[in-house]
Amino acid sequence: MMRLSKIFILTCWVLIVSGCYIFKPIDFPNNTPKNTGKLPKDSTAVVIVPIDSTTEIPTSEIKISRVDPDKLKVNFTKEASETYRIDYVGKVRAQAKTSMATRKTEFFETVGDLLASLPTDNYMRKTGVNDKSLRTVDENRNVLLKKAYIFRISKESDQDFHLLVGDLNEQGEKVNILNVEIAGLPKDKTTRDYFFLERTRRQLYEKYPDFFTGNKKTFAPKSKFPEITVRGSLFFDSHHSPNQIGSGATKPNSVWEIHPVTYIEFN
Repeated sequence: MMRLSKIFILTCWVLIVSGCYIFKPIDFPNNTPKNTGKLPKDSTAVVIVPIDSTTEIPTSEIKISRVDPDKLKVNFTKEASETYRIDYVGKVRAQAKTSMATRKTEFFETVGDLLASLPTDNYMRKTGVNDKSLRTVDENRNVLLKKAYIFRISKESDQDFHLLVGDLNEQGEKVNILNVEIAGLPKDKTTRDYFFLERTRRQLYEKYPDFFTGNKKTFAPKSKFPEITVRGSLFFDSHHSPNQIGSGATKPNSVWEIHPVTYIEFN
């Protein structure tokens, strides 16, 4: 009887010690990526991966260089003038057209690269964006185009300037057309938006003062197209249709825009 008791006690002790190892938590190696659920090859544990709260941000943006707009230097040669300090007078989506997106700036080499990153026009119309919408989630992106060519400039009645820009292919033909707009100024002159929009209008005034002081309404270079670097916020112009803005080979086949422009540099 005494022998059986000793065997029973020994068996219980072995089970308790073994249990400590069976239920011991797995120690993840220090180099295991966070939130991936990857375990050491010899483990069989199950990991619940939390949902990433930033899934609405395009994954491609993670790889894109950042640009601080405050570090884009502007050297003015002309004196400040009230001729370019004109408020936006349009009625369609005034808030979105005269304010900046809130996300960090994405960097693109060409207009074609930018257009390839955008949702389709059909998708945007299905989201319900209309003439009274504030800036939508899909539009909440700031972008910087390193190189684009100006094919046409026009002054609009709402005090915006349309710059139809794009790429040149190997044959020198206009491709990947995009409308970028230097907007009329917001009513509130105390905001950061006002500072950037006013500065951009002054940049255009430095290059083409006749647009502000004369009767010049359009400009379409015939040979050497001005090359620019341009930065601004994305905008879907639901008020228009593809191939409606511009003329001839300068009509964009999408109504996506950069609007408002917050920096422009003539290269």
